[in-house]
Amino acid sequence: DIVIGPTGSSFANIIFSTEADIIELFQPDHFTTWQFELSQVLGHEYYTLFGDSIDEDLPLKPHHQDFSISTDRVTELLETVI
Repeated sequence: DIVIGPTGSSFANIIFSTEADIIELFQPDHFTTWQFELSQVLGHEYYTLFGDSIDEDLPLKPHHQDFSISTDRVTELLETVI
């Protein structure tokens, strides 16, 4: 019913879901629309949460940075979705 996880290719498997709620987790300053577009085509509800960087000083591209999201924010969104 609900698929939640960090952005990545594993969301390709949502093509096998029906009427799913998709929650995609992102690093700060990074957003891709692939899963959003796929969700729209499939009729899924789509939500995002952006995390906080935990290694801002490293010379990494935004989509390679580690990030954290508080459990309170995840719980709040899940309560909204459910």
